[in-house]
Amino acid sequence: QLEETDIRNDTIIRTGIACDARMVKHFFWGPHPERPDRLKAIIRFLGYEGLLQLCYRVPCRTATVEELSKVHTREHIAQVIQTSKLKNFSFDADTYANKHSNLAALLAAGGLIELTKLVVTDKLSNGFAIIRPPGVYNPLCRTKTQ
Repeated sequence: QLEETDIRNDTIIRTGIACDARMVKHFFWGPHPERPDRLKAIIRFLGYEGLLQLCYRVPCRTATVEELSKVHTREHIAQVIQTSKLKNFSFDADTYANKHSNLAALLAAGGLIELTKLVVTDKLSNGFAIIRPPGVYNPLCRTKTQ
């Protein structure tokens, strides 16, 4: 919850960052350009530059099946949920999952939803979602319209 106590030097913090350390548990079992180091490098850079301290940290929550089903088919949602029971899984040549990917994807979607709500209600001016995995619950991938 964004509170009046989130004020520094008489200026309300206007940029939000959505991120959750549990997202780094989504990883590929071989070489792949999309890997946990990408997320870690972004956070490390923002911290080094002093930018993290200037932003409101938006807590990531798990997205609900109802929220996901506005974009994805129930079959796809069920398939992603099933990956939590598998050591490794590939949706296609570029989209992979492991047993932690479902939770990471739910946190990414829920964090982005919460960040978006804060921006559209003008509680924040803008936001930056440092989230992964891409592709698993990505609205451009495996949607109801495909």
